Amino acid sequence: MLWPSETVTVCPASSLENHPDFSDRGCRETDIWNVDTQKQTLWVRMTFQLPESGVPDVPLGFYLFGKASSRVWLNGEAVGSNGTPGFDRENEIAGAMDTVFPLPQRLLRKGENEIVLLLSGHHSLIHLNSPLHTAVIGDYHSPQAIVLDGYMLSLLTLGAFIVAIFYFGVLFFSEGRQWPYLVLMVLTASVTGQLLVEASRGLIAYTYPWQDVRLVLIIAFSFLFGLCLALLVSARFTNLRGMALWTAGGATLALILIFILPGFDHKALVAIMVFTMASLGLSVISMIRKKPKAYGHVLALVAFLALILLGEGRFLDNFFYFAMAGLILFLFVQQARAMARERQLRLREAETARKLELALDQARERSAPQVLSFKSPGKVERLPAQSLVRCSGAGDYVELFLADGTTQLHSGSLNELEETLPSQFLRVHRSHIVNIGYVTALQRSPAGTGDLEMSVGDPVPVSRRILPKVREALG
Repeated sequence: MLWPSETVTVCPASSLENHPDFSDRGCRETDIWNVDTQKQTLWVRMTFQLPESGVPDVPLGFYLFGKASSRVWLNGEAVGSNGTPGFDRENEIAGAMDTVFPLPQRLLRKGENEIVLLLSGHHSLIHLNSPLHTAVIGDYHSPQAIVLDGYMLSLLTLGAFIVAIFYFGVLFFSEGRQWPYLVLMVLTASVTGQLLVEASRGLIAYTYPWQDVRLVLIIAFSFLFGLCLALLVSARFTNLRGMALWTAGGATLALILIFILPGFDHKALVAIMVFTMASLGLSVISMIRKKPKAYGHVLALVAFLALILLGEGRFLDNFFYFAMAGLILFLFVQQARAMARERQLRLREAETARKLELALDQARERSAPQVLSFKSPGKVERLPAQSLVRCSGAGDYVELFLADGTTQLHSGSLNELEETLPSQFLRVHRSHIVNIGYVTALQRSPAGTGDLEMSVGDPVPVSRRILPKVREALG
């Protein structure tokens, strides 16, 4: 790469065709980063040196990355334009944000070379401190390829983020619409959106006004990520009121700093750091109070903040997305563990309720034995529920096995009969229902099925699919 001279000469434009006298009193010298093309039309002169050994054999290009329409002259001869510079918005055609102008070898010379630029930026939507990002001479390549090269490492995480979005969405709808999974999905979507918006500069040759839209979207995605992070952490350690206070406080401070701080990279970092530090503060307080899982949150958030500080200016381009992948994985593991504990608690509660219901049924049976009605051919039979050992389906009939060793036929299906039986009867096979009061043992076979030993009558087969439920019901 060949860098132009450290200082450039800038003159306000009074003509779009004739170069000004760069020694005029109205012109000034500055560096390229302080050239402000926004809502202005300017002439800019710079020089660069070629070695005395001669002009390079490879094609050279002048790379200009910035918010401006432009025309370029090399050693007094026009070499190209990017959009059409003008004195106002109506007469300007917005150029690409990143462009390269070919530098013909016949115009290059040993030693000093002069580049003159006509620049205008009347389509700017927001004011940036440094609207021009790059002005350099190098081997001729696509400017988008050069920009994209800086994001290639980050794009390795894109597939993982997309899979995670769908995974969290499926969990949300399949796990009883648990809102933390929805927040995790939104958090991951915000990181994915930010990555795509960041990398779009290397994927699309957009005109410079879209750079302002891109920067605003990056800040919005950063804020959304921070908000979701604060929600997840505060939900882990506080009640609903605490969640509202911590999240609203972080959001208010982040918005204030976003509006008062200069520089859009700083705004995006602040949006992330405010929420992260608020989450870290809450985690530290929870750790001091010896709340479970607080120590892990402190370590994860400290590591994330360390990556922010160590990454400096490259954080949003590369480190952010790998740090986010790790943080999302940590948050998911914590949420999965919390859901597993809640699921186990619900299962224990359901088991307790089932046992209580069974005990109540048995108590009612002892105090007032339940009588069941069965349809035999040509009549209706009434039998005490406690006298029924098991039922076996046989086509349109059900064979009833009684405690005295006799059997009866019931006209109807096993499914219909199951709906009328009390809770002490358990379906153990598609063709068998048993009264668990008569079960003496469960024998499991190597094939994964099993048999119930009954105190009255023959063993009853248990299907592989129902075996875990039967084992749980029998305690």
